[in-house]
Amino acid sequence: MSFSITLLSFFIYSFIGWLYESTLCSLINQHKFVNRGFLYGPYCPIYGTGAIVCWFSLKNITNAFLIFILSVIICSVLEYLTSFIMEKLFNQRWWDYSNLPLNINGRVCLFGGILFGLAVVVEVTYIQPNLIANLSQFNASQLILLSIILCSIFIIDFFLTVSKHDPMKYKSILNSIFR
Repeated sequence: MSFSITLLSFFIYSFIGWLYESTLCSLINQHKFVNRGFLYGPYCPIYGTGAIVCWFSLKNITNAFLIFILSVIICSVLEYLTSFIMEKLFNQRWWDYSNLPLNINGRVCLFGGILFGLAVVVEVTYIQPNLIANLSQFNASQLILLSIILCSIFIIDFFLTVSKHDPMKYKSILNSIFR
């Protein structure tokens, strides 16, 4: 799988995650549209990251039950770490499962792990192989161009989002990146 296809897969899964989160929260919790993403754009990078990490970790496993168990662990660790880091950086929690049974510090819960595990089984078994086949129909320059465009939008969005929280806190991060 080429780097461009990996990036495009990341953005597709990030968008699907945003759609899932926003729809679920909009319909069930808020009864109005809610942009559940941390960023301005229609993507939740944790979903894209989880999907790509699970794909590369589990793509050679053929036992669906083993894929399920391992993906529950991988996704739960990723979700816990993401929640912890975002809370420490921004002094805000984007999700809290404290009201659900079998949760760990409200950051992850068994129900979410099961949903992610089932989704990854479908991803690894059906979706990603078909996505790779479909994206491979395009020539390399088209894939690279689309990847550059989406990455540029994502990077701009990231810096705009971070700067709205506490620009001075991230000045050292930005300075170290652009030295």
